Amino acid sequence: MHVLNIFTRNMKNKKPITKTELLEKLKVLGNLSKEQKKKIVCSLIGNSSIVDMCFSDIYCARCDEVIGDILRKDYDKSYMVLLGHDCEICNNNAKKLTWEDFFLITGKEINKLKKIANSK
Repeated sequence: MHVLNIFTRNMKNKKPITKTELLEKLKVLGNLSKEQKKKIVCSLIGNSSIVDMCFSDIYCARCDEVIGDILRKDYDKSYMVLLGHDCEICNNNAKKLTWEDFFLITGKEINKLKKIANSK
């Protein structure tokens, strides 16, 4: 199968990609840096619901891209989990996290979120 077909197949059908399919696509691309993999993953499955903040910018915890701004109010906190936050909203949202949110994200705070997510 042509590489382009592998990557565009799910976009045309709007079918959610499975973890196995994602790993296959990354394997086809060969040797990539961690940063490249993270950006590609976000382009294929979307940004993580796990976010970080600096000043008013909201960043995807996986690819570090700006995905929102508090001052412009262009974000939806109903699904976001802020790293290091222990508020009721973040804890409730953490229970809704899936493998897509955790994929290629590491750190102490992530382990805590995985425990919350697995305690559904």
